[in-house]
Amino acid sequence: METVISNPKGRLKMHYSSFDIIAIILFVLGLGAWVKQVISGFDGYSNQFPWGIYVAVFFASASGAAGLFGIYGIRNLLKIGNRKEHTSLIICALSLLIVAGCVITADVGAPLGLINIVTSMNFSAAIVADFWVLLICALFAIFVLKKKTNEDSNIVFGCLAVILAIVLLTVEAWLVTKSNNQELLGITMGTAISIIQAAIIGFSFTVLIGLKKTNFFMYGIKVSLLLSLIVQLAELLSGLGNAGRLGLQWTALSNSSIYWVFSIVLGIIVPLIFLYYKKAYVLTGILSIVGVISAKLSFLWASQSVAGIAEMQKSVQPGVSMIEIIVVLGTIALGYLCFSILKNVVIGKGENLDV
Repeated sequence: METVISNPKGRLKMHYSSFDIIAIILFVLGLGAWVKQVISGFDGYSNQFPWGIYVAVFFASASGAAGLFGIYGIRNLLKIGNRKEHTSLIICALSLLIVAGCVITADVGAPLGLINIVTSMNFSAAIVADFWVLLICALFAIFVLKKKTNEDSNIVFGCLAVILAIVLLTVEAWLVTKSNNQELLGITMGTAISIIQAAIIGFSFTVLIGLKKTNFFMYGIKVSLLLSLIVQLAELLSGLGNAGRLGLQWTALSNSSIYWVFSIVLGIIVPLIFLYYKKAYVLTGILSIVGVISAKLSFLWASQSVAGIAEMQKSVQPGVSMIEIIVVLGTIALGYLCFSILKNVVIGKGENLDV
């Protein structure tokens, strides 16, 4: 069911669907769970597993935004699609950046503590550099949405979008390897695999936001999924032969049911089957995104499963608490609402964006 509300002068029409109502409810629940977490503290972490679903969703959201920037840039340079489609890509990227900002705030716990960190202007710290790169990406997206473009500016914006995508993925890779000194993450969440996963999320969102399924999309998502499968399995098989601490981390990853079921089977193999038969594109996009998040979560848990000092090793298992799930669903709902509102405001103004 969809309701259309317009102002008396008919300048702006807002479309509200049942998805918007569900998203509002989830956002309110997520906000309440986050407030409770800030007030009473969060005991869902352990010293051995400080990074979990919040961090996985953060990296996936940032990667997705980078992927959408890259797709937007390439489409602009190759003159694929129209202004309406290009605008939708930028709105979706901006929404994912908002999700990334919210979920990392939830992970840090104290908002003031995060503000003190990012305003320290210590750019040798990965988290500070990452914050400013994310902010620059968000400002770029806002500028593109406000600017009336022509053929020349499209080329400039396309080049800038691709550059920002590469810079963002590089800084994200630096952040994960710098902040969590784990050998496994330097391999599984480095720039190369991050580019592949960013492409998967980016192409998946092009389906979810209703863009045409062009040859560019079909080849892009198929190649990205195949590369992801090949690279991950090749790295895993070669890593299992390592006799040191890194080998133990690879072993922990190979024993992860979440990794095999949600990342490999449901996140890559099933989408490839759907794409082969040209069916269930929306479900393909959803499964592919869930697969990337599951892969990143599995990488994080496997890297932390082997403590640096044997004496610190605990017989504790990683997990996801209910409050984490509610907060994550709330931030995703916020991202959806941001996309829905911005799409109504920017595209729903009555401007001719189909040129």
